[in-house]
Amino acid sequence: MKPEISIIMPSYNYERFIQKAINSVINQTFTNWELIIIDDGSKDSSIDLIKQYDDNRIVFLEQKNKGVSYTLNKALSLSQGKYICFLDADDKYHPHKLEKQLDFMVSGYDIVTTMVEAINENGMSSEAEHFTKLWNNFDKTEIFNKDVIFHFLERNYICKSSVMIKKSFFDHYGTFNVKLITAYDLDLWLNMLKTARITRIDEILTYYRWHGKNETSKNNTRIRIELLLLLDKFFDKNTYPIKQSQYKDYAHSTINCLKENNLFYSYLILQIIKKNNKIIDAYDLLSSKKLLETLYNSIESFNQEQNPQQILPISVNGIFDFKNLRRKIIPFRLRRFLKNIIIKNS
Repeated sequence: MKPEISIIMPSYNYERFIQKAINSVINQTFTNWELIIIDDGSKDSSIDLIKQYDDNRIVFLEQKNKGVSYTLNKALSLSQGKYICFLDADDKYHPHKLEKQLDFMVSGYDIVTTMVEAINENGMSSEAEHFTKLWNNFDKTEIFNKDVIFHFLERNYICKSSVMIKKSFFDHYGTFNVKLITAYDLDLWLNMLKTARITRIDEILTYYRWHGKNETSKNNTRIRIELLLLLDKFFDKNTYPIKQSQYKDYAHSTINCLKENNLFYSYLILQIIKKNNKIIDAYDLLSSKKLLETLYNSIESFNQEQNPQQILPISVNGIFDFKNLRRKIIPFRLRRFLKNIIIKNS
């Protein structure tokens, strides 16, 4: 019998937690699942621990280190389930997670997420308030409404380990971008949310391990670089038609994201880099060590020295003060680019 749900688990050097993650799947009240584990070149004892399991629902593969996006895509290509879930090797599920999410999926949803509890290395509730507030306390009727794209341009409201998605959405919208190592999930969510019916189960059914070794703490600058490129690429792709009446909303979302991450100056640097080097796809910068270093430096140095409001003047209504901005900082060749993206309706 084919599995109803495919759970994808990338593994890389998490020997301390991976059995807890696997056990949380085995202990699910819903049992018609497959767990696809791909070890991405672990150097610890993770592989030996995984091989201890004798369960024909577990599919295990080993590979040389390819990165998380590649690994997730490979597992997706092997999946047989109608629905896809993800579980990082240091996170874990509540025993009723799959059963409760499946009930929502069958009722007509395309994407179902859950509330999330941050836990520390010992499995105790963590004081990581940022994650608790981000994934639990937002108003889902406000965030997951017809303007869901606006909200996701500001921040990612989906914890990857908490989500269940129709497999058909990956067939239609594609898989994770292998150029990205931190924002790969948000990049894909933005594509899927164009048409998805999405909700959150208001129960803690996912446990996110916050232990100081996550990508979110190791690669803060890399995260912000990818977020910057993602925002730029979203408006460049023209795959999501933006109505004139929506310009102001998109401007607010973009400005809020740049402001919260202190990326105003780097956004302008990015436009100069793209124009001077005739770059169309912003993600191509990730393969250029020299250009990427320029963006890194713009974030690390100007964050400490500049006030974003001084770099990028904003009007009372939250829209760019274009005349002042144009006079002080933007070269002529960049004016039309910025005007078309975020100021057309100001």
